[in-house]
Amino acid sequence: MGWKNNAILITLFVVACTLFVFLVYNENGVKLVDAKRAEHKAVLAENLKMEEENADMARTIQRLKDDPFYVEFVARQEYGLTGPDDLVFTFDKTRAGKPVWPEERAADDARRAAEAKKLKMEHEGAAQPGKKPSKPETAKPEKSKSASEKTAPKKPEADKPQKKKET
Repeated sequence: MGWKNNAILITLFVVACTLFVFLVYNENGVKLVDAKRAEHKAVLAENLKMEEENADMARTIQRLKDDPFYVEFVARQEYGLTGPDDLVFTFDKTRAGKPVWPEERAADDARRAAEAKKLKMEHEGAAQPGKKPSKPETAKPEKSKSASEKTAPKKPEADKPQKKKET
């Protein structure tokens, strides 16, 4: 092989590389084809989803036309309607959905009454300019006692027999 053959092979290689780069990075190249394939898959998936939704809506429409129990169910769920023999329960919204037992309700009512009384006294105290509202008394903490002081009462000193010293 001569140098002419090598030059021809090098030239063909450069042309092939240029053509490859042009096909891949061209605006109508392979990347565009891949992007269009991905877009096509996304559109097909969206179409399938819409077909399922349409089928669900068609079933719902058919049930609303033919099934009176389903109509009643929808009326109860979406519009909060009740039937003539239904019992309606109302719940205390301040409890955040927790059940209220009678003992808890009594404790809550007592707490609310005490708060209302306190607010009323503060309001009356503020309404009378010469009178200052009284401060609530606080309980003084007890000093901690040792175990022996708590269990056994102290005997007075006079009752104890005195010991004599021997020399």
